[in-house]
Amino acid sequence: MTDHESKNAIQPAAGALVLAFSAAALLNAVLTIAKEVIDPLKSAMASLGGHHWPAHVAIVAAVFFVGAIALPRTPFPARWVKTNTAAMRLLVGSTLVAAVLIAGFYVATE
Repeated sequence: MTDHESKNAIQPAAGALVLAFSAAALLNAVLTIAKEVIDPLKSAMASLGGHHWPAHVAIVAAVFFVGAIALPRTPFPARWVKTNTAAMRLLVGSTLVAAVLIAGFYVATE
């Protein structure tokens, strides 16, 4: 590891949070679209809390928190998020992909 790489290294726990966020962001986008396309899914989620959004938030939050707790115990953060630069790329990339998915869906269905 070069001197620059060691200064730019990220702790595995922080890498796990980045991976958990990325998974939650992408799940949020997929779940948003799925609820619009699959009416029984939206109805089932609404039956859990009076509206579909509380269930949506609970599912996405659960994925984030389970990932944040479980991923530091795995080798994935050390392999996939080695540096601060990699972390920022993954955070920005997953956020942009999620935003494009949601926006693209709504633009296409208008």
